[in-house]
Parts: sequence; structure tokens; C-alpha cells
Amino acid sequence: MKIPSSAYKAILDSAPLGVYIVNQERVIIYWNQGAERISGYTAEQVCGRKCADNILTHIDSTGRSLCEDDLCPALCTLRQGETVAHSLYLRHALGHRVPVSVSIVPISDAAGNVIAAAETFQELTSEADLKERVAFLEKMALLDPLTDVGNRRFGEMQLADLFSGYKRYGWAVGILLIDVDDFKPVNDTHGHATGDDMLRLVARTLARNT
Repeated sequence: MKIPSSAYKAILDSAPLGVYIVNQERVIIYWNQGAERISGYTAEQVCGRKCADNILTHIDSTGRSLCEDDLCPALCTLRQGETVAHSLYLRHALGHRVPVSVSIVPISDAAGNVIAAAETFQELTSEADLKERVAFLEKMALLDPLTDVGNRRFGEMQLADLFSGYKRYGWAVGILLIDVDDFKPVNDTHGHATGDDMLRLVARTLARNT
């Protein structure tokens, strides 16, 4: 019995992983529901466009763009016919970075010629862990209502715990102080609503990648 193609599509759409397929010209010809959920982009927004259009803006841990021809993982699979695996970052439709693990496999015709490449990707951050942490912070009234990250009170508590561990056990402590440069002109030029959106974007990126 031959399994209809619609059954394969239903299976792929129900998968928790993001899956998309590009042809030899790197045009996206398939985009499943998992890819929509992780990236925020719908199939209608990406199918028919090239991955080289930098839709997801893949970068590595050094910030280097991987969508250039010489660095594109999909192009490497299309040219060499080999499976490629990476840990990298994609740009969500809302603007924040999402850490993902990626695997790209070649798709060949009956003659063995590579005609397409299929990429699967999944978030490296556990959604269950994030939800549990957010619920705890909300319960303790330690969550900033604008950015959904810990507020000043939460920061002071964390610092107290860190320095306590340092004094008692000699545990190393690392602190990053991060400021958004030239933020005032954003508010002055585009309004406070846009400024709030930018703060949310920065907060999401930091929360998901630290």
C-alpha cells in the first residue's frame, strides 16, 4: 500500500521540531508548524523565498553571519551531500535571538543526485524550565512588568546570595553590567511605545541566551 503524501505532511507538521526544505537554488519549498512555532514566521511568509535572503539571520556564537554563501550550512549539504550539524542562533520574527541545534540532511533522487536539503532545528532552552522560573518570579513579585525579567529587588537578592557564597566558600562570582546605548533618542524620535518594544527585545535576547 502506498502512503499518501498528505500523511507525511501531517506527520511532519505534528513534530515538535522545526523542519524546512530548500531546493538546489536554496528556495524554501516546505516549512512545518514546528518551524512556525520556534521562529514566529509562517509558511506563507517564507515559502518561495531563499534562505540566502537572511530570513532567520543565522549566526554562530561569535556573532558571525552563517547565511553568506561560503558559510551557509544548507549550501554545504547541497554541494557535498553530507549531513551537517550546528549549534547556532536564529532571529525570531519578533526580533530576539533564539539558541537552536540544527541538523541538515541531503535529499537525493533515484540516481543519487542531491536535489534538496532538509533542516531540522529545536530550541536549546527548555520551555518547561523557563515557564517554571517565570511562575516563581511572578509569585514572589520579583518580575518586571515591562520586560518579564527579574526586577531590582530580585537582582539585589541574587547579588546577596552570590556574595554570601563567595565569602563563605570562596565561590567565584561573575557579573555583567549591560546598558542600552543611545536609548533616549529612540524615545524622543519614535516614542515611548517603540522604546518599550526595544527594551522587551533586548530583555528576551538576554533571558534566552544566558
